[in-house]
Amino acid sequence: FFARLRKIEDATVSFNQEEREALKDIARLLDDKRADEADLTKALDRYERVRRERHEETIRLRREAASLLSARQRCQFVVFEERFRSELRDMVTRVREMRAERREDELDRFGEGRDRGSFGERNGGDRMGERQGGSGRRGP
Repeated sequence: FFARLRKIEDATVSFNQEEREALKDIARLLDDKRADEADLTKALDRYERVRRERHEETIRLRREAASLLSARQRCQFVVFEERFRSELRDMVTRVREMRAERREDELDRFGEGRDRGSFGERNGGDRMGERQGGSGRRGP
């Protein structure tokens, strides 16, 4: 069973690399003003083919691996996989939140945070444009 799982992982790595290369080709063609519809269609077809082949191969390998397990073991594996994915999503969310908090802290440190007021407030005036000793009104 674990040897079959390793095949799935190896196939995933290979398909990920192919998919990235196909995506880079698409991006390169989009940047190239000389690329025509035929070039773009060919690159997109390659990208979609890689994704389709990846999906089909993953299904085939998963079925092959599952055939080695009892129904109970397959159920346990499905539950394990879903919990693993859920925890992974949660970790990614936490990392993103931590990065956002760090960016906010850095902005606050340099006086660019959200709660720092307008440029005028930080430089002697209030939100209405009032400066030290001024009335806050514009014009005569």
